[in-house]
Amino acid sequence: MALTLLLAASGVVLIYSATHAKASPHLQASYIKQLWWLLVGLVGLVVTLMVDYRLIARYSYVLYGICLAALVYVLFFGPVVAGAKRWLVIGPFRCQPSEFMKVALVLALARYTADVRREKALRLRHLIVPALLVALPIILIAKEPDLGTATMLGLVAGGMVLVSGVERRAILVVAAALLAAMPFGWTMLKDYQKSRLLTLLDPTGDPLGAGYHVIQSKIAIGSGGVLGKGLMQGTQGRLNFLPAQHTDFIFSVAAEEVGFVGAACLLLLFLGFLLKGIEVAFQAKDRFGAMTAVGLTWMLTLYVTFNIGMTVGLLPVVGIPLPLLSYGGSSLVTTMLAVGLLLNIKLRKFAY
Repeated sequence: MALTLLLAASGVVLIYSATHAKASPHLQASYIKQLWWLLVGLVGLVVTLMVDYRLIARYSYVLYGICLAALVYVLFFGPVVAGAKRWLVIGPFRCQPSEFMKVALVLALARYTADVRREKALRLRHLIVPALLVALPIILIAKEPDLGTATMLGLVAGGMVLVSGVERRAILVVAAALLAAMPFGWTMLKDYQKSRLLTLLDPTGDPLGAGYHVIQSKIAIGSGGVLGKGLMQGTQGRLNFLPAQHTDFIFSVAAEEVGFVGAACLLLLFLGFLLKGIEVAFQAKDRFGAMTAVGLTWMLTLYVTFNIGMTVGLLPVVGIPLPLLSYGGSSLVTTMLAVGLLLNIKLRKFAY
């Protein structure tokens, strides 16, 4: 819990630092909105902690169904923002159902793998239900379009199923099917998505287009040096060279302003955060608790790895937030709910 609050507080400070000099009052108020979302997330964390996770397990498919229905609703009736339909508008609030689907999918897969697997590894026929559970939200989210979140869902589900135990023959069949489907998947991507993937090989090939984000991010990280330029002193951010600096590229802001030492401290905080999740998985009282902890920890690990990987140019820019640090209410609340579930499982490891 202390690590969670420390990371979330660091996020608010970095968001303020990245936006305080902006001309837009809307951007300047981003850190205040993040504080409100943090409060909402803390309330959600406490509520999640108070409800026995075995009761949550009973309704895991219902929660999954609600999130799936929200994704369908968004595609048909959601507002178009920056060319995408990702938002569910409820009165004065907006949220992304795809963020909540991450936790719902983990719960549904944990329930399934806990119910199906007994002594033997999962066979090919046992993978049909997990495949449907993950394919439906991936298709809907990809249509928003949100390639990053759709990819993350697939990786989260794949990791969970592998950890639950799968026959070698089933793994080979699924791997062959995925390889065969890759050319078809490539043709389904939009042009800008293909450019982002190809830019990974050579960002300088399109410095003002697809490679712009990565190039500016590397400049920001490198210019921070060992100790950084100081909070609110990052030139890449203040001069607006760095895009999405308070959202997807918040780590670049941190590296420029607090340097290698500060960025390394953030990485150590994340490492401690993720090791605690692994500890919860090993200490869980039952299989559903263990698989839920594995899924949530794996999900957060993927998000941290991919976000930082894309800011340093090791992974393609797919537009995913850095948990607890990036600006965004849906992402922050979802992460707090995941932390609440992990604490819930840890709290009840000795319960009968």
